[in-house]
Amino acid sequence: MKKVFLVAVFAVVASVGTAWAQEHCKDAQNRPLYCLWSGPKCHTINNEYAPNIGTPCATLIASCVKDGSVFYGVNESNLTEANKYGEGVHCGTAGGTWTGEGKDPNAAPGQFCDWGPCIGPFGAGYSCTGGGGCFELAPTDNPEDCPNIVSSKSQCATTSLPPADGGPGDGGTPVIDGLTAMNLNVLVQTGSLHISSAREATMQLFDMSGKQVFNEKVPSGYSVVNLKDQKMGVYFAVVTSGSHKQTVKVTLK
Repeated sequence: MKKVFLVAVFAVVASVGTAWAQEHCKDAQNRPLYCLWSGPKCHTINNEYAPNIGTPCATLIASCVKDGSVFYGVNESNLTEANKYGEGVHCGTAGGTWTGEGKDPNAAPGQFCDWGPCIGPFGAGYSCTGGGGCFELAPTDNPEDCPNIVSSKSQCATTSLPPADGGPGDGGTPVIDGLTAMNLNVLVQTGSLHISSAREATMQLFDMSGKQVFNEKVPSGYSVVNLKDQKMGVYFAVVTSGSHKQTVKVTLK
């Protein structure tokens, strides 16, 4: 009886291991699935490689349905190391067929909404489920609700992009070069922001859901913006001065 029990346990472990190492997530017809992300980018939906190891296929497919388009039948000879396995490739022109799930891949490019700093968790690296992000406006979205409409993803603030689109996620840590440092510098002190700007700036404060809770014009020179009237919590402050922008994390206790 003991030997039988051990065999059963090993069988379960082997089954789980096989599911986690599965190269492709598949549909009910056992067809490997692919996701078309904006860019375009045509990538396999799989849980074999980081950061998706062990992530259920249902979760990965749901992420694609939310922000991309699900395909099957893609000719993988079009996804090579030379193009980073699908960068710049449209799943449709690579032999794939849209399943009808996710965004219409044949729709004309629309406007994008920059909702502010991208906050995780990131859902396979392409979503900002904690708030913020820069994504194409859906037909059902009301443009008036968008704080900043841009015409393409290339115009989105880097801090608003999820990691898989080249953004840092979680609002990011600003990369400050010498020119930026001379024109705009933001420091976080207890309950306040210390801003040095060569010209008038705008300070926006977002909560963890991506909702803007405060904004203020900041004159050129040195200014201190007091945030002690805000509720306790974690926020992201976005300070913009001309073409310069810095995003800092603010914790109010």
